[in-house]
Amino acid sequence: SGVIQASITRADALADRGMRVLAFGRVSGEMNGELDHNVEPLALLVLSDQIRPDIQSTLEQFRVLNVKLKILSGDNVRTVKAIAEEAGISIERAYTGEQIDAMTDGELDGIVANAQLFARISPDGKRRVIQALQKQGEYVAMVGDGVNDVPALKAANLAVVMNNGARIAKDVADIILLNNAMTTLPLAFAKGGEITRTVYATAIMFLAKNAFITLLMI
Repeated sequence: SGVIQASITRADALADRGMRVLAFGRVSGEMNGELDHNVEPLALLVLSDQIRPDIQSTLEQFRVLNVKLKILSGDNVRTVKAIAEEAGISIERAYTGEQIDAMTDGELDGIVANAQLFARISPDGKRRVIQALQKQGEYVAMVGDGVNDVPALKAANLAVVMNNGARIAKDVADIILLNNAMTTLPLAFAKGGEITRTVYATAIMFLAKNAFITLLMI
């Protein structure tokens, strides 16, 4: 009906502004799991997300570290795209969970590298995206906090979980962010790089020392 179409148009417009929209309606007759013409729209509940003020600098640090960012979300593709672009992530290619589920593993391998956003995606869909990236030789870190993220977290090379996340997600985590902020990660990666370079330099020094001693003994 015209009322339903108007509600959908209004919800889409709000989603394009980065809002999360829940629709409330009254159903005449027995519920069968499908939304049809028997639904009488009552209200739209609109929720907004607050972008962290330091997210721009955090994303820039990721780019400097050559980290490729991809978003896997169960939310509406319009909403996630608007929020991502507000945060400074350019979305050129986006796919929905329905599209991912319809793809073979080979088809997914072909699109995953150049896509930035996967929305309305299922837990198994997230896992498939992670594994498709790994097939292409990528070292994949997954950041999550919910039960729906667990399959992808387990598949990832590095599982990062927020401290306020679900218990089962934290059980499979390699890193738990105690302050629940991604801003910690670039610092952690940079420090890890420093430690790796120090260990490498030390190993080279001891190798040269041992080689010199061996030659001296000979």
